[in-house]
Amino acid sequence: MQVRVVGTAGGWLIDVSDADVDRPPTPVTGPDLAHGDFGLFLAARLCPSHGWSVRGGRKHVWGCLRPA
Repeated sequence: MQVRVVGTAGGWLIDVSDADVDRPPTPVTGPDLAHGDFGLFLAARLCPSHGWSVRGGRKHVWGCLRPA
């Protein structure tokens, strides 16, 4: 797993990637965090803009944090 945080004009871009490109992330549903991807859940809760993609042979889950 790799984590990258980049400052942008509008806030922060957080990108978490891994090499498991054959398994798309599935958001956590319900109270059991073992049945889904917690990273995508956090991105959806904390970031107004978020998503995922596969590029460069890696799966990337990303989110943009804006200052308060």
